[in-house]
Amino acid sequence: MNGAVNAQSSYSLSGGDYLNRILNFVVTSNAYKSNDIFYGIWALINNIILGGLFVLVMKQLMDIFNSLKEDSRKENYFCIENYKRIRMVGFIILGATIYLFLGSLIFSLFLISDFQVLNQTVNVTPDFSVLRGVFKSLIIFVIAEVYKVGLNMKEDAELTV
Repeated sequence: MNGAVNAQSSYSLSGGDYLNRILNFVVTSNAYKSNDIFYGIWALINNIILGGLFVLVMKQLMDIFNSLKEDSRKENYFCIENYKRIRMVGFIILGATIYLFLGSLIFSLFLISDFQVLNQTVNVTPDFSVLRGVFKSLIIFVIAEVYKVGLNMKEDAELTV
C-alpha cells in the first residue's frame, strides 16, 4: 500500500542559499497492526504463505548447491535436475510477486480507507514496487535457459566423442 503527501519544506545549499519547495513524500506501510481478529488471521496466513515460499526457494537452492558439489567430483556440472530447480526458483519468485501485488491491491482497494498525514488526505494505492520481482524472476529464467544451453552443449559433446 502506498500514498503520497505534498509538504512545504526548506533546506540550505552548501553556498549558504536557501530553497523553499513543495516536496512529494511517499508514504508506505510494510506492517499492519490491528486488534481485529480478521486482520490477525489474515496476517498469520499471509506470513505462513510467504514463509513457505521462502522455504521452498531455500530448499531448491540447497539442492542445486549439493548437486553441484557432488557433480564437481565427477566433473559433470550440468544436469537436467538443476535446470528444473533453477526454473522452479523463478516460478516461485514470480508467484510470490503476483501474490504480494494482489494482496496490496486488495488491501488498498477494499480494506484501507484514505488517512491523514500532515493534515493532508493520503489516497491509498497498491504497492507497484513489488512488481520488481517480475524482473528478478525473468533474470532467473534467463539463467535457467543459459544453463540449459550448457546442458545441451555437454550432451552434444558427449555424442561426438
